Amino acid sequence: MDKEYIPYIRSLVGHRRVMAIGVSITLRDKEGRYLIEKRQDDGRYCFPGGALDFDEKLIDGARRELKEETGIEAGELTLLALLSGKEGDFHYPNGDFTSYVTVHFLGEIACMPPLSFFQESEVKELLLLPLDQLPPLEEFLPGDQKVIEFLRQGKEGILID
Repeated sequence: MDKEYIPYIRSLVGHRRVMAIGVSITLRDKEGRYLIEKRQDDGRYCFPGGALDFDEKLIDGARRELKEETGIEAGELTLLALLSGKEGDFHYPNGDFTSYVTVHFLGEIACMPPLSFFQESEVKELLLLPLDQLPPLEEFLPGDQKVIEFLRQGKEGILID
């Protein structure tokens, strides 16, 4: 069996709707700016992340996705949000339909290469911006919109939705 879950499950079901576990990292630097990426496939903004693979721990999958997409390494991570429901539905341009249950982590940047280094097949642009200077919420993936609203409200604890 393949270690990568999504290619494996797609080989069985094609483009039909599947459920997957998503992992994402909301990173900030010492100046309080947040790392976001502009997606290559649909042009929306999001926090770095992707799907969990077989036998992978949540936090390891989040770190892997961050490193693969951005070249950035995170320091200590804490749980920020658990998201499920219609907001996790994603229709890919190739016809794949995936419903994600997503675990978001919050952390600080440990090692920062230039923002010009990123995985061009998935990422169009990386930005490091304060919360009040992020692009409009409607330009983000729905789950990330909820995370941004939660962060802007300055709430303590974990967002569960």
